[in-house]
Amino acid sequence: MKPVPRIIAILAVAILTACTSKVLPLPPPVPTAAMRDAAALQACLNGSRDAEGRAAMITDCGTAINSGNLSRSERIEALKQRAGLYELDGQHERAISDYKHVVRDDPRDGISLIALGDVLRGIGQCAAAIPDYDRAVRLDPKYERAVGARANAYVCVGNDQDAIADYTRAIALEPRNAELYVERGNAYAETGDADNAITDFTAAIALRPRAATYLARARLYRSQGHGDLAMRDYDIALQEQPKNSEALYQRGGIHFDQQDYAAAIADFDRAVKINHRFAAAFDARGNAHMRESQNDKALQDYSEAIARDPHMAAAYEHRARLYDQMGEYDQAIHDYSQAFSLKPGHASALIGRGKAYMSSGQYAAAIQDLTTAQQLAPSNADVAADLRQAKLEKSKQDKVRQISVEANIPK
Repeated sequence: MKPVPRIIAILAVAILTACTSKVLPLPPPVPTAAMRDAAALQACLNGSRDAEGRAAMITDCGTAINSGNLSRSERIEALKQRAGLYELDGQHERAISDYKHVVRDDPRDGISLIALGDVLRGIGQCAAAIPDYDRAVRLDPKYERAVGARANAYVCVGNDQDAIADYTRAIALEPRNAELYVERGNAYAETGDADNAITDFTAAIALRPRAATYLARARLYRSQGHGDLAMRDYDIALQEQPKNSEALYQRGGIHFDQQDYAAAIADFDRAVKINHRFAAAFDARGNAHMRESQNDKALQDYSEAIARDPHMAAAYEHRARLYDQMGEYDQAIHDYSQAFSLKPGHASALIGRGKAYMSSGQYAAAIQDLTTAQQLAPSNADVAADLRQAKLEKSKQDKVRQISVEANIPK
């Protein structure tokens, strides 16, 4: 066997050594400014939108926006993203600023115009939102979202007629949008047009039955004296929302109107158990207890209502009326006085106090109250009759006193 040439042996050893030795990795490339800005933009657009993630995303958006390395479209996307994040974070002024930059850079961005209007409307600047919605509508007159948003802004500033016109236009564009019928129904209700409001709520229910819509329709039915129709709607709503204390209170009111006081009390019971601060429900239950001659329970309920809402004139007046019926005139006068101080132009409290004064023999005070009440309610024939009676009793009282005085004069 021939010996291996020395040079070949040396090469073999070198190759083997190279294969078995640790190879050192190349150092990572140093990121350029453009790479960092691109990474910030991706983090801005694709980060987590939870509370913690939003803060990081806002920072990344700011880095990308301020870099000066974004294209026009990339900068607009980053601004829109940051505006939405600011809005979620409750930083409305910053959101408004970013949206304004977006629509300045892209005046045909209808979505951002609507978003800007929505933020303004959300913080109560509804009049300022309308021009943005106007621009969005002009860009696309058939965009139902823009027309409906402007209608909402009109409602906010109290312009119900223009709101109704815009809702009508939006419904023509999107006839199966139940929310538009609800909003138009609310606008009709604000103008006192209960019939059209009920029609709209009925259309909304046909498209999307919801407890809130049944409740809205029920309130209108009740206001029009259609207690049975209102009761049906409250029943349906309460099947979906059995702990809706307002619905229970309203249904209890219908039972009361129908003189079913036991059923009314049952509904008011449920309402106050659900909402312990519901002063109106305590007051209403007091009225029902009073009709059932359960005076102690009625007094307790009126007192509970007053404890929860010391400015509730009706509860003072109702308790005063009960005290008056029980012959507790001083307490009645006190409560009538409280009610009238809370609602100075409300004649009924003054009439009640005048009667309580008369029942307790304080005819001069009764005449004073009833005279003022007659000025507040000149068409109330009962006040005029009560005033005549008070004057007659005062005259009798004066004669009795005069006779008593004359009897005690020495002769």
